[in-house]
Amino acid sequence: MTSPAPSTIYYRHEVGQVLPDPSIQIVAAVAEIRRLKAEGVKQIDLARRFGVSPMTISRAVRGESWQ
Repeated sequence: MTSPAPSTIYYRHEVGQVLPDPSIQIVAAVAEIRRLKAEGVKQIDLARRFGVSPMTISRAVRGESWQ
């Protein structure tokens, strides 16, 4: 097994498998959601694209779920 890149954060899975930290992907998705919303994309369209509820999109945009 090769060593992970220094900029990548990893966590241990229950069975010992090393996987990338999912929170990094979530932070990137929230940034993308906010960018698209600022460009005028409707929340319902963002919810469909990211596979979450419109309320989740609303909370992410307003900073209630992710700062």
